Amino acid sequence: MIKRVLYNGITWVDLENPSAEEVAELAKEFNLHPLVTSELLSPSLRPKIDMHKDYLYIILHFIDDKEVDFILGKDFLITTRYEEVEPLIKFSKAISIGEQMSKTDFNSGILFYYITKGLYTELEDKLTRLKAHMKHIEERVYSGDEREMVLELAHTGRKILDFHQSLDPHKDILGSFQRHAEDFYGKNYGRYSSSLLANFYKVHQRIKRISALHSELRATNDSLLATKQNSIMQVFTIVAFVTLIPSLIASIFGMNTRNMPIIGNNYDFWLVLLIMMILSATTYTIFKHKKLL
Repeated sequence: MIKRVLYNGITWVDLENPSAEEVAELAKEFNLHPLVTSELLSPSLRPKIDMHKDYLYIILHFIDDKEVDFILGKDFLITTRYEEVEPLIKFSKAISIGEQMSKTDFNSGILFYYITKGLYTELEDKLTRLKAHMKHIEERVYSGDEREMVLELAHTGRKILDFHQSLDPHKDILGSFQRHAEDFYGKNYGRYSSSLLANFYKVHQRIKRISALHSELRATNDSLLATKQNSIMQVFTIVAFVTLIPSLIASIFGMNTRNMPIIGNNYDFWLVLLIMMILSATTYTIFKHKKLL
């Protein structure tokens, strides 16, 4: 599907899941290299930036495996995506109804700047929701739900890893774009390319802080869970050891021998039971005195 928007002399062509016929039409209209058109037909495995004579070709990956391909010409911008990307849809509607942007020396690079800025804003919103979710996890960890939070922390860690894998390459891509953009658009464009890098670093720093918070929270949860499990094991160990002596005495008096002390006397059952209780209490007292309990 192709959508075209003309704004301040710049043609923006937005493609969603483009067909071979649509790509061939654009290749002829904008004189695109065959290698570029072939990459537009399906998602790419890695981000990159290529400098061509009349345009720049940039591939950026965002969270949830969302990919956006940008082709920046002097008077046109082509964006290609393979699923719905909400910021692009919102931006397309905004400029379709005449939302104002900077018109001073307006070019495709400034349009690229506003679109990419919207994508980073969406990422910041997702990070805000992720941090709020981690706050909820933290409350449950300290409420005694350590076991339930193990899986939840694992899922959250996976989301943070997705952010890193998607955005870490942006630094090199945008750095290279900054070097090429001034040659392509002129030195006045430097403030836009610098602002794009600043937007990236802002998001990247938030990811690092959330990642550090996640690591600390996971370590705390593991520590609390291990302490709780050790306490449970300690109780079981003490119960097993305290009941060992009565079990041993019961086994001894249960032997089928001729001369068994106490057995056969009056109150023999109660005497054996008393011996068990005294020895168990003595063992418990020794453990308590040695601070093993």
